[in-house]
Amino acid sequence: MAHTIAGSAGAGRVLHGDRAGFGDRHAAAQAESGFIYYCDRFTRPQPFRADIVVSIDDVFEKKVNMLDAHASQFYEWLPWTEGQFEQVPKDPAERRKWLAAGPLASRKLQPEWRKALQKRYGAQAGRIQHAEAFEITEYGQQPSEEEIRRLFPFFPDR
Repeated sequence: MAHTIAGSAGAGRVLHGDRAGFGDRHAAAQAESGFIYYCDRFTRPQPFRADIVVSIDDVFEKKVNMLDAHASQFYEWLPWTEGQFEQVPKDPAERRKWLAAGPLASRKLQPEWRKALQKRYGAQAGRIQHAEAFEITEYGQQPSEEEIRRLFPFFPDR
């Protein structure tokens, strides 16, 4: 799924392209939009490139809670598609631990992710355990570092 970064100076937001009727309730962006992809494992037409990597250490439990709330997706459908349905624990507490430790909640930090974390988190990057990565697409606006920091305001100061 592609996400759109839309906004003008001082106001940015991430829009989901799959929201029906979005334009009926929201004004059009005043500036050219940029697009980012969330990380995936696809290699064609080209492998994912981690342009922006965000630490989620401080919200990882919230992410697991969110995934846990979607039981049919994360304990039935997705494990079934990966041939892991029989590995899903029946006990709710054990099931949640299984989810938190697995690839659906916690992707392994790739070496190139570490480089991107270092760029924005400096010395803190080595301590980051959980992150999410995004690729800036060739479509639309190519955000500057200043724009990226405005759209992701939680990056520490350099």
